[in-house]
Amino acid sequence: MQIFIELELPFCLYMKDDWYRVVVLDGAPAEPFHIHLSKFRRDKEKIEYTTFYGAEQIERGELWRDKHGTFRRNRALVVLPSSIRTFKNRDAFWVENAETICEYAVKAVNCLVEVYRYVTQDYYIPFVNQEEVANVFYVGLGTLTDGEIEVHYRNQMGYDARLTNTLPDYPHETCIEIQRMLDGKEQIPLYEELVMRARGLFEEGNARMSVVEIQTAFEVFAIGAVAVYYNKPENISKIKDVSKLDFASVSKIHLGRAIGKRFEPGQYIYDRWHSDTYLLRNKVVHQGYVPSLKEALDAVLAVENALDYLAGRPKEKSWLKMKPPTVVNEFFTGAD
Repeated sequence: MQIFIELELPFCLYMKDDWYRVVVLDGAPAEPFHIHLSKFRRDKEKIEYTTFYGAEQIERGELWRDKHGTFRRNRALVVLPSSIRTFKNRDAFWVENAETICEYAVKAVNCLVEVYRYVTQDYYIPFVNQEEVANVFYVGLGTLTDGEIEVHYRNQMGYDARLTNTLPDYPHETCIEIQRMLDGKEQIPLYEELVMRARGLFEEGNARMSVVEIQTAFEVFAIGAVAVYYNKPENISKIKDVSKLDFASVSKIHLGRAIGKRFEPGQYIYDRWHSDTYLLRNKVVHQGYVPSLKEALDAVLAVENALDYLAGRPKEKSWLKMKPPTVVNEFFTGAD
């Protein structure tokens, strides 16, 4: 038997309702976790309104004819690896270890969220913490066989909280890409993680750190590409120590050579990155300059443009991509 925990996530991942294997690389057993995602709508006190007008008269409501899935969320049934199962007294186990079980489950869910954000570029989807998933949830014991779980014991815990989000489901190919990366055979490139972090900082209104982070992302990409190129047997004699190259020469001279594409002063892509990101970042770091949100946006887009060209990133990974009109759509008035 394996321990499982059922959580209600405060958003919706627009994937097929199905099982997903998740290899958690940070502080967890080597065996995969198994997460079953399923979308659901709350069915309490549904109303026929097509707007929120008049909602204050009923204390709480949801749209009934909701063809866009406005009130969808995910349930995540997380089955922990069988190695996480050391207890003697079942009842005492839940009391003493519920927090640890939830911590493991949150790590697995966040691994899935991280890959989902990378593949779909829906970076507005947040990571979760234990407090945010402490809705009504269940822990128990079950046997997972052929995509079905036989429940042997189930215990309700947590409290009730509600948030939601909406988008149409992504196509099957996107779910396959997410599952491929969740198997642990490929990691998200560090520079891509930094790009996503820069976007998130911009969305939070933190223009200064967004500029610093997006330039860091470009430097990580550029230095990595140059190092790979000069560490090839046929090129290793050209540069004695890649680590001693200054970034100015890396970007101006060596990056284009390593990528096999022109990237030099006088070229639009280079000049845009150099002025909108590189020089701006230096002003922020060395002169204490506080950029505007418009400047931060230009800095992020300049690096995005350079990466699209140099790394051949698919256009669907580029910012700005269409986002849902709202982040939180469920509403409450008065006593719940």
